Amino acid sequence: MGCIIVCPFTTDKEVVDSILKEKGVDVPVMAKIEKWEALEYLDEIINTFDGVMVARGDLGVEIPQEQVPSVQKRIIALANKAGKPVVIATQLLETMVESPTPTRAEISDIANAIFEGADALLVTGETAIGKFPEKVIEVLSKVVLETEQTIDFDNIHQPISHQQHTADAISHATCQIANDMDIGVILTLTDSGSTARMIARYKPSADIIALTPVEKTYHQLSVIWGVTPNLIDQYSSSDDIPNVSAEFIEKNNLLDKGEHYVVTGGVPVGVPGTTNFLFVQKK
Repeated sequence: MGCIIVCPFTTDKEVVDSILKEKGVDVPVMAKIEKWEALEYLDEIINTFDGVMVARGDLGVEIPQEQVPSVQKRIIALANKAGKPVVIATQLLETMVESPTPTRAEISDIANAIFEGADALLVTGETAIGKFPEKVIEVLSKVVLETEQTIDFDNIHQPISHQQHTADAISHATCQIANDMDIGVILTLTDSGSTARMIARYKPSADIIALTPVEKTYHQLSVIWGVTPNLIDQYSSSDDIPNVSAEFIEKNNLLDKGEHYVVTGGVPVGVPGTTNFLFVQKK
């Protein structure tokens, strides 16, 4: 439930989808970029798959090691532009397999991945076989949170391209309004997660809180930059949305009385990809 499949050694998502369909499984599929051949088809892979993972260890064997940082930066930029999640993996805190203290180079490596626009960081051996798994997560969390405090959101909040679809335009407008009004919370009501993903691609400074009645979507959104997913009860009509939003804000004590927040989603309710409304509401 809520899984994401990471698929290595392939550039053909249709093959993967057909296998999953035979098994009756409907889950997002990420492409694992680990072969030099994949670099020749990056645009096609990113546009076709639901996300990408940069497997730096394998890439460092396939291409000269000194090229890995620039390739990582290029992949992140392309994924950001396409609005697809990108995960950075391998040797983020390798020293901590044996030591409770990371190197300064590792700290800088993590911070640079965040500055470049990575959605998520994946540690493997550090927690699977390492001696200090809890410490690894603590260090990773501290570095990420500290780095995000220094991001110039006004500078990175730029239209990705000319908005040709209503959902794209609404998502961009949501972020623009939040920035212009100094609003700290964006609530997105979503069944499939598409609204939250589209908003996240613009990297607003506001917290993106995704409210979904679908448990699978709740788990899958955990990998998306800046999104905090929350499970809610199923609502049946768009008329319920203002009350659902207000009740969530009040229950979780997110804002002070009189502060504004942005609400966005799509109608009809339950139809993916129909993001077509936004409104500003006061607590």
